[in-house]
Amino acid sequence: MSYIADRSRLLQLREGAFINHKYVLVSATRPKNEYVVPLGEGGSSVVFLAYQVLLEQEVIPRALKFFVLSAALAQQYEECQVQTANTQNVRNEIIHLTSLQHTNILRATDAGTCEMEEGEVDFLVTDYIPGPTLNEVIACHGAKRCTPAAESVYQQIQQQPILILRMCDQICSAIEYLHSREIYHRDIAPKNILIHSQEGCRPILGDFTLGRQIHAGQGCDRTQLGGDMAYAPPAVHRHADHTLSAHQYQQLAQYWDIYGFAKSMLELDQLLSPNTDVAWRQPLRHYLRQAMKEEQAVSATALHRTIGSLIP
Repeated sequence: MSYIADRSRLLQLREGAFINHKYVLVSATRPKNEYVVPLGEGGSSVVFLAYQVLLEQEVIPRALKFFVLSAALAQQYEECQVQTANTQNVRNEIIHLTSLQHTNILRATDAGTCEMEEGEVDFLVTDYIPGPTLNEVIACHGAKRCTPAAESVYQQIQQQPILILRMCDQICSAIEYLHSREIYHRDIAPKNILIHSQEGCRPILGDFTLGRQIHAGQGCDRTQLGGDMAYAPPAVHRHADHTLSAHQYQQLAQYWDIYGFAKSMLELDQLLSPNTDVAWRQPLRHYLRQAMKEEQAVSATALHRTIGSLIP
């Protein structure tokens, strides 16, 4: 299995290209040229929209993720570590997503490898969520920039503030589910929360590339820091070598997820005007701010129970 150091070839896939005779790449919007525009890119992957071909006249929209490190991320590793790092990313996401079943966690449907000019490239197939990321919705505030899909969700929130409380409750439920299985996401941020605009703004937690399960006896393995560090707690930033030992990871993993969740939800709350008068708003903000304090050691179960008690 090889590794693509340069994404340029991957980003020049043509619309209509078949992947493993099962998936055909398509454009999410009207194409400007013959190449397919990705739905999104991260440090370790690129995601395209594809149709799964079931029968001659039956197709299902899917999100098709190729695991390829960006040049910037690859520079953080020695050449001999690059393949190991990319393989770990693949393993993390495939194992976690294919073993999880929760209405607010992205569902994986397939995984495999495909042949490209550079060799075999790993991919993961998940449900396609027709809606924006929470990050795109937040960007609508103050008319900074706003896509039509994000604007639709933003307007729904303005008209129904209770959606914020419900989204908080649902994402916290997903985190509680993960932690009950000792799986820790490690990159909970608005960019990794999808909003299903056709199902009452149902939030869906995705991108488990950096996720990890804590096992006893991991020895001296060290975990490389990554993801959106703006949503990592201060305790993580104190590690100057950008790695955590197995013991350090075990101590911080739960808090890392809680902190990222609480910070993301406080940003979601800011979409409402200061004058929005709903009984649950002040208590919710208080609980989220308390959860961001490391000394509180708030568990996902306790936080979910508290948030749930606010729902009318």
